[in-house]
Amino acid sequence: MRQLPQTPPYLCDTDFISSFLWINRLDILYNIFPGQIYVPDVVVNEIAFLKRFPHHKHVPILLEEEIIKNNITVYQIYPNTPEGKEYIKLLGRGLGKGEAAVMSRARMVEGTIASNNLKDVHSYCITHSLGLISTDDVLCLAEIKGIITEDEGCNIWNQMKSKKRNLPSYDFSEA
Repeated sequence: MRQLPQTPPYLCDTDFISSFLWINRLDILYNIFPGQIYVPDVVVNEIAFLKRFPHHKHVPILLEEEIIKNNITVYQIYPNTPEGKEYIKLLGRGLGKGEAAVMSRARMVEGTIASNNLKDVHSYCITHSLGLISTDDVLCLAEIKGIITEDEGCNIWNQMKSKKRNLPSYDFSEA
């Protein structure tokens, strides 16, 4: 496994945090990054959209509960700040709001980007020397730390994939 970035907080975009929300396994993130999980308000809004669908509303409800418990910190990006200007610039390049928000925060303030959208995020991280982790990195680290077993990791991976999470085509054992 590659060396993972150690710069908190961990700034989660929509697909990353959703991977753990959909299967109710935020405990994995809390064990690895206690008190260091941050999401931009635009991610909260994107996930809140799921309330419209009866079979999906548990996802935004769980996120709201975790925010109230202070397990997840929400932040805003303000216009006319370096972070806000970078955010607008990234949106102009066709990035999603969640990706743009975590990328601008990491570059202009601090933190490690937590995203599964490596196609759009990876080159930006290299260009600006930013840390990047993905769901497969977290699950591998969880196994190494003894938080989950390989069998649990395979089960979690398969559950995430069944919920259409953006994971690599290989399976957890290969990760």
